Amino acid sequence: MKKSNRKKFKTTVQHDLKTNLFDIYNLLKIFLRCLVYSFLLWLLGRYGFSLIWLIIFALVQTIERRWNLLHLERRKFFEELTTDVRPALEKRLHEFPSYISYPDFDRCEWLNKFIAQLWPTISDYVQQLVKTTIEPEIKKQISSLSFERIDLGDFPPRLGGIKIYTENIRSDEITLDTEFFYGGDMQIKMRYHSFKAGIKSLYLHGELRLILKSIVSKLPFVGALEVFFLRTPTIDFDLTDIANIIEIPGLHNLLMLTLERILQSSFVIPNRLIVAFMNEIDINQLRFPRPDGILRIDIIEAKHLPKLDHSLIPTKHAIDAYVTISIGQYKYKTHTQRHNNPEWYETFEVPVEESNTQQLQVSIFDADFGTDDYIGTINIPIESIKNENNLLDQWYDLAGRTNSTIHIRLNWFYLSTNQKYFQEIQRINVEHIHSMLAKISHTLSTSLLIVYIERAEHLPSTQHGKALEPYPFCSIKIDNYEEKTSIIKNSTNPCWMKSFMFMLVHPEQSLLQININDSNSKNHLIGTIEISIKTLLQERDWSINRAYPLKGSSNTKLYIRLQLQVMTKTHPTNDPFVNTSQSTLVPETDSHSSMKTSLQGRKSKIQFHLINRHNDQRILTQQKSPQHKSFSFLQTLFLSCVKNPPEE
Repeated sequence: MKKSNRKKFKTTVQHDLKTNLFDIYNLLKIFLRCLVYSFLLWLLGRYGFSLIWLIIFALVQTIERRWNLLHLERRKFFEELTTDVRPALEKRLHEFPSYISYPDFDRCEWLNKFIAQLWPTISDYVQQLVKTTIEPEIKKQISSLSFERIDLGDFPPRLGGIKIYTENIRSDEITLDTEFFYGGDMQIKMRYHSFKAGIKSLYLHGELRLILKSIVSKLPFVGALEVFFLRTPTIDFDLTDIANIIEIPGLHNLLMLTLERILQSSFVIPNRLIVAFMNEIDINQLRFPRPDGILRIDIIEAKHLPKLDHSLIPTKHAIDAYVTISIGQYKYKTHTQRHNNPEWYETFEVPVEESNTQQLQVSIFDADFGTDDYIGTINIPIESIKNENNLLDQWYDLAGRTNSTIHIRLNWFYLSTNQKYFQEIQRINVEHIHSMLAKISHTLSTSLLIVYIERAEHLPSTQHGKALEPYPFCSIKIDNYEEKTSIIKNSTNPCWMKSFMFMLVHPEQSLLQININDSNSKNHLIGTIEISIKTLLQERDWSINRAYPLKGSSNTKLYIRLQLQVMTKTHPTNDPFVNTSQSTLVPETDSHSSMKTSLQGRKSKIQFHLINRHNDQRILTQQKSPQHKSFSFLQTLFLSCVKNPPEE
């Protein structure tokens, strides 16, 4: 008992000492801040600066303090969601967890308690993993970079609810959605030479989907796991040490935008992380999924939008309204209309993969100096469009806004390899332009082209008589679009494994050009290939999978795969012209069943694959084939983590 009391007394004294030191530190910060401000004011008077500099300085300080208060309020809300949901809901009733907003989501508090008890062990494991595996891989790229501290904190992530789908899914798959919250007090500190930088208090919130692929009757019963976010997650964090420079509102917003793009290009649908549990599993079946169809979105007009910009300066127009559209990682924005009853008449076309469960999010904003004012949002399930004969044309009420409505027309198109549908889609496009009062500034698409860049072989390693390993990348050009692959350093046999999607208007007139350039030699052109899409229409199922020799580079080959599909209102199962023995849309089930059979009896082995897809509207597929030795840095990191787990 005496030892226990001594320990309690010692802990209390240490806690009080830390509290006193923290109070002294805060007082010192306030004193230094006042001293700096006073010195600046003295300089203004000493050297006769104009009073306008003092006003600008005060304005910047006011904006920065306001931004810090909003940032602090947002951080506290995430912490409340992590610790206890009920008080957070009482403060913000419009932000419900999924198991309250959607009755088909089940609570999973037992799983949250399970994660909470495992969290200290997970934190120790991650710390060892970073030190023994990740840090050596990073040092191969940046030799002077090291981790000084890795601490996941005391607050574990939470799952707001789980939903398992039982309808409109494959028999060899299990699909579940969950709402992911993380508002932890983690701390990561890094050192580069004599500079230190760190991250603390990471906050992440998003809708996560997990798909168990290839269910087999052999341990571990699952062939692969797909993980991705249904839409871009909300992310926030605090920076420490020298990284505090980026905490300036302008730089911080730029950093957040960059991180969102990285997340979108890696983990937001149609991009995904694939974990293969079976040895020699055919990842090619999962790497290149075709979209379910194309969603055509018409943003027409809105009525009775409220004025939210209460400015002291009177303006002629009441509101500067614009619309943002979000499906997965795809985000679009209309032009701004200065009116309470704006008319946009704009059309957007988006390939959709998970049409049975994805939602279209449409939001209206009032453009303003600084932060735009939020007016309202509507969410439309894509499945509801398919249930209404693939067309939905109606006015929607904005939640929380009385009498405010927006007119949206949604068209759903399936994809086919039947050439007779070209005339049908051209006729639909003409009628569509007429219904939009001919205000569409661009032509409407008729087909979707998928370009899959696999790898290249035997690139030249000498230039101008010098031995030089190339840094190759591919540039894909068609019509008015141009996309690029990543750069593979020091490789004469690069492996990209990326796919791009392009919406074409007249595919028979389109010319596909693929160039291989060397970024290490001022983008020197190594070689090129040109393919007329008209020749693709003569191929079986409008598909090509072959190696092409490059013009301008002897013995160099580029392995690519092309797939063309036309947009149609006819469902593939109702298509009287589809030959099920030749159609590319039907054998998918057979391929999965054959893969399922081939997995029986194989040994288990975990592999990580990061799948990225991109098109002219930012759809990209990136995957490294296991039979090639050229891996991206991120994939090398994943594989090294699996092969070399930290020692206990």
